[in-house]
Amino acid sequence: MVFKLILKMMSKAIIQSLMKVSACQLYFGRCQQMRQRLCFVEVGFYSDVCFAHTTIPVNSDALPENLGESKLSSKEYLSRTAQHHDSASGPEKFPTASVIPNIPSQKINFYRRALPRSCISFTSEEGKEIFRESLLAGDMNCYFHLASQYRTQDEPAFCGLSTLVMVLNTLEIDPKKVWKSPWRWYHENMLDCCIPLAVVEKTGITMDQFACLAACNMLNVKMVRTDQSVSVEDFRNLVKDVVRHTDQVLVVTYSRECLEQTGDGHFSPIGGYNAQRDLVLIMDTARFKYPPHWVSLNMLFNAMQELDKTAGLPRGYFLLSKSNINPGLIFRLSVNLSPVYLQNKDSKIAAFFQSWEQHLMTQSITHIANSSVAVFNLAVSRLLLLLDDLDNDVFLLTSEVGSEEMSKHYGRNIRKLLLLIEGLPVYQIIDQGVKSGNISMNSLRKAGLSGRSSSGVEHLASSIEQPCSRLNLNVASYVTSAHFLAMLILSWPYHHCNGGRLCTALHRHTSMLLAESGSELLQNEVLRLRQQLTSILSYCKNCSDDSCKQLSNAD
Repeated sequence: MVFKLILKMMSKAIIQSLMKVSACQLYFGRCQQMRQRLCFVEVGFYSDVCFAHTTIPVNSDALPENLGESKLSSKEYLSRTAQHHDSASGPEKFPTASVIPNIPSQKINFYRRALPRSCISFTSEEGKEIFRESLLAGDMNCYFHLASQYRTQDEPAFCGLSTLVMVLNTLEIDPKKVWKSPWRWYHENMLDCCIPLAVVEKTGITMDQFACLAACNMLNVKMVRTDQSVSVEDFRNLVKDVVRHTDQVLVVTYSRECLEQTGDGHFSPIGGYNAQRDLVLIMDTARFKYPPHWVSLNMLFNAMQELDKTAGLPRGYFLLSKSNINPGLIFRLSVNLSPVYLQNKDSKIAAFFQSWEQHLMTQSITHIANSSVAVFNLAVSRLLLLLDDLDNDVFLLTSEVGSEEMSKHYGRNIRKLLLLIEGLPVYQIIDQGVKSGNISMNSLRKAGLSGRSSSGVEHLASSIEQPCSRLNLNVASYVTSAHFLAMLILSWPYHHCNGGRLCTALHRHTSMLLAESGSELLQNEVLRLRQQLTSILSYCKNCSDDSCKQLSNAD
């Protein structure tokens, strides 16, 4: 009797346990039927507990749009899947994830995507044949320089930055900034003159921000939005020309959806063209997602014409080439001149630029127009008044000279440049004002701060009176606020003022000063800083409303 009772109890326990395991297997098995999700689930039986180790979607392309790349835990994933099935199939109910204990919280992850049929993998047999045809036709000349700099973007939203890094290194532009000592080389973390990297990581960049960054880093930029004024034939002719040369790079920004890919806005360089099949080579920097691939030129053009959902503007392309202006020697724009601050209408820096531009356009100078000293005196006094309104921790320019970059030749050039600036009337006006006590040092130091300073805004790298002829190799520490203010006046893009009064006079007199100096060193330093200022100010003017604030890419 006792033996039969034990058997009965064991049978009952086994049946109950098997029922629980079956329920789990049924529940997890449904995962394979729901919206074509393939789930690998381990179901075990330990101490009368049904558990799942991990749920990982293998067929990631089958995931629905709203969940395709969301960061869901296993429980959230199972719960949503069950809820979807409940709503789609009527009264039949399944256990929810909340009743299944010990499911580890793990985010859904992916290993690449399968290219859609509209795209041909560059490494496939067909892709190789297309490459061979294009190479023989001479339509792959641009490929090899780009391929030598091909990189995978570091962040999901860095497609714009990584594409630009490829272009800058392809065109062999010296950033004049150390990447990893002792090497100077472009990397994404250097591209922050128009938008903070922390912002890019979250939202990507827009077309206007891309253009701003490119111009800020010594590229000639032609940006075209593919609206109704641009035809596919125009684009085709441009592609045919660019792929045969190595001194220009064509970058396209387009909607992935139109290429039957997941995601939306994206930046990529064009690496080649096949005229026989009318295919272009997309060198996708998101190689963790899609490999480089061939796609129809017509389909790509339609993807470029797709309106950005936020801005209501079409996407387009950029034609990029190396600027004739060499990298700057000393002077840089500070982070305070980022469009993020300039576009904030409530910020003091935005008010400063608005007041300065207004003063340039409205100040009458009829009686002093022909006197460079009088014109520069007026400009210095007005700028100092406006600088006084800025916060004490704000400065407009900075200098960046690392010890890794120093050499005797480099030090001599910096010394020569500073001496040239000190010989100009605009600098001498500032110098005399400081010596006479007519210029407030609190206002003057906001014109610029030496990048070698480690003690904050209160530090002036040297006194105004320090003779430049005695500089040693540590010349960066001798760049003073007087140098910064003089460079700001010399470098301002007055040619964009459209005939303003003081603006016109300053444009004429600064141009005369640079020409009379006969120094390519000074002229290049001014033009380089002016190019940066122009790119940022143009971006801010063009994007004064919300039309330029669209999210452009995230993969």
